[in-house]
Amino acid sequence: MVDFSSLFAACFFFLSNALTLAVIVRDRNNYQSGDIDRLYGMEAPFIIDEWRHQIQRSPLFQAAGVLNAMAWFSFCAAMMKLSWSLSKGGTRLVGVHFMIVSMVLLGSMTELIARLMSFGEQGLWNYVYHDFELSRWLPSNISLGRNDYIGWKVIQLVSMANNGFMIWVDAFEWFCLVIILWCVFYSVAKSQPRMMPMWWARWGLLISLLALLNFVSDGMRYDRWVLFSGISLLVTLINSVFFLPVWCFAMAIKLPGVLYSSKESDTATE
Repeated sequence: MVDFSSLFAACFFFLSNALTLAVIVRDRNNYQSGDIDRLYGMEAPFIIDEWRHQIQRSPLFQAAGVLNAMAWFSFCAAMMKLSWSLSKGGTRLVGVHFMIVSMVLLGSMTELIARLMSFGEQGLWNYVYHDFELSRWLPSNISLGRNDYIGWKVIQLVSMANNGFMIWVDAFEWFCLVIILWCVFYSVAKSQPRMMPMWWARWGLLISLLALLNFVSDGMRYDRWVLFSGISLLVTLINSVFFLPVWCFAMAIKLPGVLYSSKESDTATE
């Protein structure tokens, strides 16, 4: 018997992050030397080509976003059940388990709001890309009949600003995960007898340390973009595609036994 909310969280986390990373890695492999300088220089042909790729890959990112939101809500349900069991019905380490529930709810709601905003943003960009005149904004007597590409440069800067918001949303979710897993480790370590295996709690602690590294890397991207984006990509690959889904899968196997023990304890108390 398995806990399906934990199992769904494991599957959705894996699918969401694997899909996102596959698109990102493919895009990075297509980059050529000097592309960053072309972006900083606002070179119109490069920007137009980037937007063509962005519109093409938008459905994949939206699908990954839906899967990630489903992962967080499945994870939320699993962590609520785990917190209730580890707290023995709200009678043990109440503050620690309240923190777990609070952070998982906060992370889930943040993910939901961010995805709704992302869907609206992507729909708007698709509309602007196909229907708006972006190549010629200046009057003909100034541009001399040539394309000025100001529109493309404007939407590129606005898009980069919006992406900065999403980076901090992702960073905040990593921070929530750090707090959740630290609290879980503390609760399991203090429980007598052990309600969950100690190796599982230590595995979660390792994930939290990597999540903390990811949080720091996301915050430092604007200092050295290439370096810290690479670190964030590597840590996300290790943590989100392998470590976190495995941890959730182990919880899916162990949690039903903990829930049963908790119910038996409540029955014996009554």
